[in-house]
Amino acid sequence: MYYMQVRERQLTGIEQQVSESIKEQSAKEGLLVALKQRAEVTKKILGVQQQVGKVIDTVGAFVSVGRITNVSLDDHNTVVVTIQASSTSDTVLLVDALIKQAAGKNVRSPELVSLGIGNTGDVELTVSFVEVF
Repeated sequence: MYYMQVRERQLTGIEQQVSESIKEQSAKEGLLVALKQRAEVTKKILGVQQQVGKVIDTVGAFVSVGRITNVSLDDHNTVVVTIQASSTSDTVLLVDALIKQAAGKNVRSPELVSLGIGNTGDVELTVSFVEVF
């Protein structure tokens, strides 16, 4: 009888140790699964990231005068830039510089999206183009 009581205590101790080990392992497994899911999400994000540095360089190359008020880049590499220029002559310089970028094959399909002239002679110009990466 004494042997049975001792053996029962031993087995109870072993059971507690195994239960604790299972709890620890399940927590680690949960963390591992969460980490794996986050790695997959990060991989997808990195897969669709675009090189905006090249876009900024391209815009900076043709916007020598004026003030950029908006730049957007869509999934098809189409860039839309809105620029505030102080005069129509500055606008001509901007459009000419964009055409030179297209001739140099840095951009494709340049378009004048909108052109507005304010009461004071300032010009708001919106152009779009497809960035060549």
